[in-house]
Amino acid sequence: VAMSVHPWHYDAGWHITGTTGVFGAVASAARLLGLSSAVGEQALGLAGTHAAGVRETFGTNGKPLHAGHSAAGGLRAAYLAEAGFTGPPAFLEGRRGFWAVHSPDGHDSGWIDRMGADGERWELLHNGLKAFANGIVSQPLQDAVIQLRNAHDLRAEQVTAIEARVHPLVLELMNRPDPQVGLEGKFSHQHCAAAALVDGAGHDAQFSDARVRDPEIVALRSKVRATVDDAVREDEVYVTIRLEGGAEHSIHIEHATGSPENPMTDAQLETKFSTLAKEVIGAERAGALLEAAWRLDKEADIGSFMALVRQ
Repeated sequence: VAMSVHPWHYDAGWHITGTTGVFGAVASAARLLGLSSAVGEQALGLAGTHAAGVRETFGTNGKPLHAGHSAAGGLRAAYLAEAGFTGPPAFLEGRRGFWAVHSPDGHDSGWIDRMGADGERWELLHNGLKAFANGIVSQPLQDAVIQLRNAHDLRAEQVTAIEARVHPLVLELMNRPDPQVGLEGKFSHQHCAAAALVDGAGHDAQFSDARVRDPEIVALRSKVRATVDDAVREDEVYVTIRLEGGAEHSIHIEHATGSPENPMTDAQLETKFSTLAKEVIGAERAGALLEAAWRLDKEADIGSFMALVRQ
């Protein structure tokens, strides 16, 4: 469903996590509940009326709310259908359905028509995993800055400019030169680049209110310059870091770490998980949960795993 409305739907201002995630959630819930095809169709229709979320929420708690809302809406729709609630059978293609209302500038029904065909493409197998805790389109920039930082032992006081050639969405979605709170920093390519150079990272710690207001990072943000290059892909970037005395270092990131073409290694995934999880549940429990996650596909049930997840 998401691919059928891309890019028209997103370009109009909808946040696709909130508007199409609900269909994945209801499909999963319907499968687990053992709903018949007829009842499952009603559930999909009910899920369609839960579809919501606009990009104006970016930089606020409203954005991550969309993921939870989609999950809850899908589960609710499945339970309602199981209880006898009805939904529109033509939720996609109807005259006032999802395509007509949420993507009036265009859609590609071929994505739906090809489902179940021989040799079909499973989008799940082409997903990327974010290496950093911020907007996806700036992640090539962070990747580049961190690689240059580590390769040349760069420090903020040496830097006179961080220059980047980027995909157009970087400036459309993440051009906030002076973020005031951590959530705004997640949608500031200037902050992402500055924090990447100072800290060599882009996890939750780099997007706290305090880090966004740190004088060293604030000063460095003013030296970040990005220019649009229509030939640059979303997961690509060209970066040059200029230093006092005239030295400079450049790098081309063809595919950012975490993109489908350059997936994170198991070690990188473990580092990211441990960095985030230990702040919430402690290092010992985080380690046990990580080990359990790697074994999950071999477990008969997920009871022991969920016991580690629960507070």
